[in-house]
Amino acid sequence: MERKQEIREIVITTLIKNGEICGTEILSENLLKMELGEKRVQSLNDTERVLTALNNALRKGRDMAQSRGPLIFVKIDKGYYGSTS
Repeated sequence: MERKQEIREIVITTLIKNGEICGTEILSENLLKMELGEKRVQSLNDTERVLTALNNALRKGRDMAQSRGPLIFVKIDKGYYGSTS
């Protein structure tokens, strides 16, 4: 768990250093989940795969911070608001 938090903080720091200040926790979680899933990392003890996934997440994070437009979309469940009578 400590290693997971450390990896997440590295990605968050990279996002912030590259100018992304909103939603950094959500973005870092998403980047890491995508990369760890792509590399099929079963355990955070697989150091080589974790570092490869982290490097890829950092690269994508830097690219993401430089992109224009929305990075997070919010989908509203209309049924939630219509169900209260």
